[in-house]
Amino acid sequence: MPDVSCIMHDIRQCAIPSPLVYNHPKPLAFLGCFVLESCTIAERTAMTVKMPPRALVRTTVSEQTYEDIKERIIDQTLPPGARLNIDALARELSVSSTPIREALARLEREQLVSLELYAGYSVAPPPQPEYLEGLLDFRILWEGHCALIGAPKKRPETLRAMEQSYKKMGSIRRLGTKYREYRKFTDEDARFHQAIIDSAENPAMSKIYGGLHIILLQSRLYLTRSATGAPSEQVLGEHQQILEAFNAGDGEAAQTAIASHLEAGRSRLKRAVKETDPRVLDDRGQRS
Repeated sequence: MPDVSCIMHDIRQCAIPSPLVYNHPKPLAFLGCFVLESCTIAERTAMTVKMPPRALVRTTVSEQTYEDIKERIIDQTLPPGARLNIDALARELSVSSTPIREALARLEREQLVSLELYAGYSVAPPPQPEYLEGLLDFRILWEGHCALIGAPKKRPETLRAMEQSYKKMGSIRRLGTKYREYRKFTDEDARFHQAIIDSAENPAMSKIYGGLHIILLQSRLYLTRSATGAPSEQVLGEHQQILEAFNAGDGEAAQTAIASHLEAGRSRLKRAVKETDPRVLDDRGQRS
């Protein structure tokens, strides 16, 4: 039998372009011997060509495409009602149509785009103020209910998730006026409130609440953000009160803290959009 070390030396000097040769169960059969059976583990490893992780790259492109289109919608670079042509977006973003379609389907689930038969995709209009009014009332009831049940349980995963999101919100030094700048804060805010819902250990509630994308919908009405500094001490203080109630296992205190936080958020939201949206309702439910 030929000297294996000599053959391996010769093979290493060869430039065999096709990875199929390397991956063949008898890769050196064309030399008249089956060297694979005689190779050491190190030599077999050296002969193996690993294919690039195509799925991972594809997922990354899809995520980047989704975030790019989402940013344009939130910042109104793509205004409400704008038609979203898949081929045009693919050319503009230098991607194929596949990640564009995936992104638009995802954005439709988040109520940022709408799909009409024969008309295609378009940017969805912002939520009506009346809808957000009802949504805030709904949140007070639902989050308060889950806190009343979940806080006394003092589940370590719940407390850990809320603590992590609270710390990350507090570490942000500048909110900014664009979605790309303040998205980190809104993402952590959404995780904090999702943890409140999850604390009740009701999978149906968690799934339905998560599918509403409440924080994202609210952010569409912050069109005239003037607070470019760090998150206000008031907002962080409200989250701290909720967290402290959960740490103490006090369901009633957590329920009260959530109601106070959301009512204060209602006032902040109205102030933020009043100048640009005359449809905003005042505290008596009347149009301003």
